[in-house]
Amino acid sequence: MKIKQITEQPKFYQKGGKIDKAIGRDSRLAGLTSRAQTQTGRRGMRPPVTAKPVDEPKKAPAQPRQPVTKMPARIQDLPDGSGFLDKAGDFFVWAAKEALWTSAAGKTMKAAPGFKQFVKATTKRLGESVLAEGGAMPGVGPIHIDEIEPTLTALEKVLGIDLKGNVLGSVGKREFSGDIDVALQIDPESIPQFIEKLKNTPEVLDIEKTSVIMTKVQIVGYDEAKQTSKPRTGYVQVDFMPGDPGWLKTYYHSPSEKESKYKGVFRNIMIATIAAVHNRQDSADTIDDGRPVESERWMWSPTDGLVRIKRTPVPNKAGTGYTKKNKNEIIGEPIKTADKIAQALDLDDGKDLNSYESLKTAIEKNYAKEEVQQILDGFVNNKQVQDIGIPDDLKQDESLSDKHLNRIKELLPR
Repeated sequence: MKIKQITEQPKFYQKGGKIDKAIGRDSRLAGLTSRAQTQTGRRGMRPPVTAKPVDEPKKAPAQPRQPVTKMPARIQDLPDGSGFLDKAGDFFVWAAKEALWTSAAGKTMKAAPGFKQFVKATTKRLGESVLAEGGAMPGVGPIHIDEIEPTLTALEKVLGIDLKGNVLGSVGKREFSGDIDVALQIDPESIPQFIEKLKNTPEVLDIEKTSVIMTKVQIVGYDEAKQTSKPRTGYVQVDFMPGDPGWLKTYYHSPSEKESKYKGVFRNIMIATIAAVHNRQDSADTIDDGRPVESERWMWSPTDGLVRIKRTPVPNKAGTGYTKKNKNEIIGEPIKTADKIAQALDLDDGKDLNSYESLKTAIEKNYAKEEVQQILDGFVNNKQVQDIGIPDDLKQDESLSDKHLNRIKELLPR
């Protein structure tokens, strides 16, 4: 039977009709159905559902099935189906079995970084703390640049490790910091011992372990007169991030306010876009959705550094085609120092990686115009860039074709 014949059957759209009975509002198709009913003016309400068929596959929840009323200390205690909305507007859901966060758009996030974002988002929603940039511990707030040195010096004395020399991101480069991220060079087996030391340190008022070790400390030399857009509390969150300090400083580098109008996230997105475009070798053969059968390219990884990979589409289980996922096989040694990263990307030196502005200047100097435009187009089309705000120098005036189109729309009868 043809679709038209099916859809023109009596009571197809009405209350209790075939759409309502077959689909119901809980189905993924419900959104499409609702829009179709709205456009046709023939809307229906599904009848009460008593039970789902036994053979119906279980759907992944669009948001947490159980409201979180108490913040879990470990990701192992997080209920399956818990979720959070990230800064880019993507809703990620926790799948405990796969140990992975997945968004409705098909994006994935590893367990640990996703849990950190979940803690931040949920703590704010529950009203358990005053949050600043990155702050997820109860009762913490931003710290002023003048208070960072005395606060870390006091911690160094009791912990016996270098903190001021291992701060990450924009700490100490901007007037206020939401929290203090510190690289911690430590063997994985020594982390439990270090956590016990923190627990027994009076200066550490609270502690939680996720992908990082989050602590709450009192700000030394707190000046209540210095305020910012987010409430200050006299306490700040200090995150200890286990890993190679050299690489963490390179990846989480953020330019100062004098060096750039933009935060480190723009710099990282620009590097990732350059890596995706420069010296890329795609096979001539493609699959149905246009992806090359094989692609050799650079990839900017938060864990592995700049790596050369071979990317191939992942076949579906039936063997009839491909999924939307890609398989990345590392085919070269990871590169983790700024100068060597710049060299691999055919830039001048590590200073080119400092900011969005320095990277843009470097590619305009070293790359062909066509490649520069491809990189800038990719950067502008990045959803996170669009959500934060496209840099002023990349905002384009209305094109001639857009002007013609808008003029035609103006002339059309209303």
